[in-house]
Amino acid sequence: MDIRRANNRLLTRRTMSGRTGKTNATSGARAGWVVVRTVIALVLLAAAGLKTHQLATEPVSGSSILDSRGLLIAVVEFEWLFGLWLLAGLYSVATWRATVCLFVLFAGVSFYKAASGAASCGCFGTVEINPWYTVGLDLSILGGLLWRRPTESQSGDGITVSTVDLRIRLAGVLLAWLCLGIGSGAAMASYRTTRLGHVGELLADGRTVVLEPETWVGKRFPLLDWIETEDDLAEGEWIVVMYRHDCPHCHSLLTKRRIAVGSLSDESARVALIEFPPHKGHQAVVTHSYRRAHFGRLNDGLTWFAGTPICVAIRGGVVETVRTD
Repeated sequence: MDIRRANNRLLTRRTMSGRTGKTNATSGARAGWVVVRTVIALVLLAAAGLKTHQLATEPVSGSSILDSRGLLIAVVEFEWLFGLWLLAGLYSVATWRATVCLFVLFAGVSFYKAASGAASCGCFGTVEINPWYTVGLDLSILGGLLWRRPTESQSGDGITVSTVDLRIRLAGVLLAWLCLGIGSGAAMASYRTTRLGHVGELLADGRTVVLEPETWVGKRFPLLDWIETEDDLAEGEWIVVMYRHDCPHCHSLLTKRRIAVGSLSDESARVALIEFPPHKGHQAVVTHSYRRAHFGRLNDGLTWFAGTPICVAIRGGVVETVRTD
């Protein structure tokens, strides 16, 4: 009898120990998923907020579909919604699967931009981050998702919630999204760009001017009144090279022995190097350029929005050819 009782006690202890270990493991996995989803939610909400500020205050850079304003606004609205959904902790298993798919997509886009040589991924608005770093962030998040995942297909973090509580969470997510989404959407959609007219006049009251070099050919060079230089660019033949001091493509162009734009070359026309603000001074490029070049700068009272370098061939103040490298 004593031996049988001892065996029963030992079996009971082992059973209780197994249940406790399983409970602790489940609790650990559940807590890990809560931490992972919260971190991801904060990243998405931060990205949405920074992109909202950028799209509400700046024009869109780039001409590809990935840089279109409509698509970026849709991405922001989705990030608001999905970030709030993750914070609410609804439908854990389905949400985990959707999050994995989302960051696989994000990693693919970041890799594409990195391989294309983009200076910034654009994921965090005006905060420039090398796309390779974003690839690393996306892969780290995927690693965290694979490390900690919900183990039960229930309504919230592996815990069964009542229908009333579920509805309250859903209503809270939708209400918060409507408040954030409508406000940010209105701010992003209301931005209006300022452009130059054919004779260089501002067509709106904004302080950020979007340059459209492809529309200049055959017309008066619209920046003649906005360039500060001792030379008269409206007289004779000129090759005007507009650059930024921190633009590697600009320095690469200026290291070439010869600049040609259409029928004009630096041997038949004078060369004017025009610096975009913020100005650093022409000493930054003089060792890469022609010492016989003429120097100037764009007026720094405005913010000029354009890809650089821009090379313009001018005869008598009229644009003959435009080249963007």
